Amino acid sequence: MANRLPVAILHPVLFVLALIIAPAVQAQGWILKKAPALPEPAGDVVRVASASELRSAVSSLVSGRTIVIEPGEYMLTATLVIDGVDSVALRGATGNRDDVILRGKGMLEENYGAVPHVISVGNCDDLLIADLTVADAWYHDIHLAGSAGPIRPHIYNVRFLDCGEQMLKVNPGYNPTAFPDTGIVEYCRFEFADRAKHWYTNGVDVLDAANWIVRDNEFVRIRGPEGVLAGAAVLFWHTCYNTVVERNLFYECDFGVVLGLDGGPGNSKRSPESPYDHLGGVIRNNIIFRAEPGDVGISVNHANDYKIYNNTVVLNSTFSWTIECRFSDSNGEIKNNLTDGKIVKRNDAQAEFAGNLLNARAEWFVNFAEADLRLSETAQAAIDHGVPLGEVADDFEGHQRDEPEHLDIGADEYGTRPVGDKFCDFSGDGRNNVADVIAFLLLARANPEDPGLDRNGDGVYTVADAISLLIDIMSGECRAATGI
Repeated sequence: MANRLPVAILHPVLFVLALIIAPAVQAQGWILKKAPALPEPAGDVVRVASASELRSAVSSLVSGRTIVIEPGEYMLTATLVIDGVDSVALRGATGNRDDVILRGKGMLEENYGAVPHVISVGNCDDLLIADLTVADAWYHDIHLAGSAGPIRPHIYNVRFLDCGEQMLKVNPGYNPTAFPDTGIVEYCRFEFADRAKHWYTNGVDVLDAANWIVRDNEFVRIRGPEGVLAGAAVLFWHTCYNTVVERNLFYECDFGVVLGLDGGPGNSKRSPESPYDHLGGVIRNNIIFRAEPGDVGISVNHANDYKIYNNTVVLNSTFSWTIECRFSDSNGEIKNNLTDGKIVKRNDAQAEFAGNLLNARAEWFVNFAEADLRLSETAQAAIDHGVPLGEVADDFEGHQRDEPEHLDIGADEYGTRPVGDKFCDFSGDGRNNVADVIAFLLLARANPEDPGLDRNGDGVYTVADAISLLIDIMSGECRAATGI
């Protein structure tokens, strides 16, 4: 005990330190998934720091090269076109996608000039686009459409903000000899600042493709103008195969996930004779929350062998049901979903139902008002009541679930919290900043023996716990109620 200084003595020191450091911290809501840092680029690397340098680097791009973009806002005068090269990358320099913004002329401008898209990709295998923001395209923020690909595109930690049509559009181009297969979209954020300009918009829209994974993303306000429905936040159609959509959050989107459309695969370039608009496919561990008018959360149409597992869909009576399967050629499984409304079979569709719970209540969740739909201890109807499923080993946050016979219903497995999911909002304002450090210090002064103030787990409250709180805030290890 001799080496422990009284907390009151160090309060002024910590207060000054907090004032210096903490204001730079912007609280992030629990839903903001932090992308693990990618390995540093190696080999043939070109660094750019202006729009003209970026345009030149892309126009002279060769296979195997990485373009690293330094922080800044890049106002484009022409679409960045990547075509006829393989194993290339376009990356932000810092790993923070907000540091590099590639901006078109705006989704509402009458004349898009030479910037219909921010990035357009043709025949290009093994492309990486990472750690940057694409915004304000007239048509698509990123368009992938090569007649011989692109194959294995990887979109990582990219923020898509506002565009005229689909944010990420993927199709096989004209007279395809190969199809845009095996893509990965992860740790991205797709959002409209408010609403789309018309109905013809989606977050991710993919045609004629196989083996795509869309995981750990956020889809925010993918919605049409007032009174008009936009398309799905995630749409795979024209006979797509084996899509996996998992661990995503959908917040205030008109539709969530749609596999196959009601018109069927009549225009499919890949399998024009197939009766199915989607084959295979797994939709699991997603959270869908909406409090404003919209349509269904999950829909499968002309879809065979689909699996809709362990999703949490809360639509607050903004639509008559939450999950649907449609048409007589649709057949699959709908299991362990937690919803606040009906799950329906339409137009003679077939589905095996098991373990679904359709009467979710606000008090079952950690923070219903902020769309934090992780289970609280009051959700006893969902905890350990799911049916065994071999294909759902983790939950929304990527944490290992209990043994199959003890699965929880819905996207969250109760009791599996991340190491970094720490409470820091001591000021009660829903944010993590200097106010929390001050509130913690005042609380500690008034309650020096409170075991709840033991941040570092050593069994006693000391100044080390106050320092631990400050470190947690600075390192982004806190959970706040805001950030959507």
